[in-house]
Amino acid sequence: MRTLRLFALDATDVPMSAAWNLADVGEAKGKQELFTRQSPQRLKALREHALFESAVSSNRIEGVEIDPSRFRPVVLGRPALRDRNEEEVRGYRDALRRIHESCRKLAVSEEAILDLHRLSRGQIGDAGQYRRKDLDIIILKTAYREFEDRLGQTSAPRGEKSEIVLNAIHRATGDFSVADLQRECPGVSLDMIRHVLKDLRRKKAVACLGQGRHATWRRRES
Repeated sequence: MRTLRLFALDATDVPMSAAWNLADVGEAKGKQELFTRQSPQRLKALREHALFESAVSSNRIEGVEIDPSRFRPVVLGRPALRDRNEEEVRGYRDALRRIHESCRKLAVSEEAILDLHRLSRGQIGDAGQYRRKDLDIIILKTAYREFEDRLGQTSAPRGEKSEIVLNAIHRATGDFSVADLQRECPGVSLDMIRHVLKDLRRKKAVACLGQGRHATWRRRES
């Protein structure tokens, strides 16, 4: 909250270390947007896994535990809740779900933060109030790094990578090169890109305008 207050005061001097961190976060955000566009199925599975793990683990840190057999029903289902602990786990899930579903509409404001806290606490106890003691939290750069690592560990559905290349070709507004496709398709091998281009060329969907690795390609109008 101190950082937000400094911005509100229109403080123009940003420490060098903060500037570096902001640049790293900006780069990571760009990668996140690529993942969102290119790997929606893996992101959906990762989001569900993150929702489950976070709801259970974060509450465990607070000393809130439930029967392991109730983890998935409470977090991912809609069963009747048995006790206060299950209510808190469910509330945390509701807060995460609001973030995932309404992130573009949520303002970074005191009201929004307290409302998320109210949801995460299951609307009980100190729900919607400031915490009276400090807790260690993960910083944003580290969270992005873990996001990339976990996405890489999530298996890609069959045909997803070729679909990524096809989408990149479809988005191209003019002639493009293999290098352009490599930049648009992180995580897709050069062999896969060439395989897709070869298949499209055979179907007369694209044309190669030169030779060698610097050759450009063009979509054919259907």
